[in-house]
Amino acid sequence: MTTKIKIITGFILMILLILLMSVVGYLALSNATEQFLEFRRVARVNTGVSDLLTNVQASAVALEKYLRMTDPADMDEAIHFEQAAMNAAASVLTLTKNPAQADRFKRMDDTLKRYVETLGKLKRNQEGFNALYQKEILPAIAEMEQAAGVVGDMAVRISNADALRQLNSLWKSILGLESALTEFQSESTPANSKKIEDSVVTAKRVIDSFVATLRSDEGQRNGALLVANIDKLDKLFAQGKSMAMEAEKIVQQTYEWDSLLDKDGLEANTEAQQTQDQIYAEISSSNESSRMQMLTVSVAGIFL
Repeated sequence: MTTKIKIITGFILMILLILLMSVVGYLALSNATEQFLEFRRVARVNTGVSDLLTNVQASAVALEKYLRMTDPADMDEAIHFEQAAMNAAASVLTLTKNPAQADRFKRMDDTLKRYVETLGKLKRNQEGFNALYQKEILPAIAEMEQAAGVVGDMAVRISNADALRQLNSLWKSILGLESALTEFQSESTPANSKKIEDSVVTAKRVIDSFVATLRSDEGQRNGALLVANIDKLDKLFAQGKSMAMEAEKIVQQTYEWDSLLDKDGLEANTEAQQTQDQIYAEISSSNESSRMQMLTVSVAGIFL
C-alpha cells in the first residue's frame, strides 16, 4: 500500500470516526432531552397533586372553623380552597399520560365538584337556620315574655294568690327554654336538642298549671296567648331540629369526600414520586452509557 493510499485511508477513517462521534452525541442528547422532559412532566404532576391535597386540607380546616363559629367568611374560604383544588386536578389531568392515572384524577375532579356543591348546601342550610332563629324564634320568645308579663301584672293587680305563687316558676321555665334555644342555635348538638325538648315539656306543664289559676275572661285570653306561644315555639324548634339534622348529614358527606380525596391523592402522589425516581435512575444510567460510548470512540480515534 502506497503512502498516498495510507494517507487517504487515514483521513477517511478520521472522518468516519468524527461522524460516529456526532451520531453517538446526537442520540445521547436526544435521549437525554426526552428523559428530562418526561422527568419534568412527572415532577409537575407530583407538584399538582401536592397542591391539590394542600388545598383540600386547608378547606377541611376552614370547614371545621365554620362549624364551630358559623362565620360565612370561613365557609367562603373552604369553598375557595376546594375550587383551587379543582383547578389543580384539571391541570394535573392535562399532564397525565397513564390511563389509570387519568381515571383517578377524573374521579378526584368529580369528587371535588360534588364537595363544592355539598358545601353550598351546608351554607344555605345554615343561612336558613339563622334566619329561622332571628326572624321567627326570637320574636316568638319576645311574644311569650310579653304575654307572661301581662298575666303577671294582671295577677298582681287582682291579687290572684294562686297565680302569684306560680309566677316565679312560669318565668323560670320561659327563661330556661330561651337559654336552651340560644345554646342550640350556637351548637346544634343532640345534647342541646334534648335540653330544648325537656325545656318545652317543662314550660308546657308550668303554663298549663298557671293558666288554670286564671279564672277571669281577661286571664283566660292572656293565658291562651301563652299556650299558643309555647306551641308555636315547639313547632319552630321541630323545624330547626330538622334543619340541624340535615346539616349533620351534609357534614358527614363532606367527611366522606375528604376520605376519598385523601386516599386517591396519596396514591397518586406515591405513584408520581416512584415514576419520578425511576426516570431519574434511567437518566443517570443513560448519561453513564453515553459517556462510556464517547470514551470508547475517542480511545479508538487515538489508536487510529
